[in-house]
Amino acid sequence: MITDISDDKEHNRYRLEHKLIRVDGLMDWSQVLESTLNGPDSQFLFIEVRQEQTELTRFTKEGEWQFGAVATAILD
Repeated sequence: MITDISDDKEHNRYRLEHKLIRVDGLMDWSQVLESTLNGPDSQFLFIEVRQEQTELTRFTKEGEWQFGAVATAILD
């Protein structure tokens, strides 16, 4: 997802890439993804990936396959 962030004068993509290089746990990866999809960095995502952004950030309800997949992964 980071590669789908356009270059801007604040170097948001570079900052996220730099952070990923130096991470030491999954929580940091999760925070970078969250920032990329929902945070201030999301405004620099290319239009072509907006559908993927929507799919990755939408809330699901019990009974939907996405909800079941996550619930199964957590319980296993």
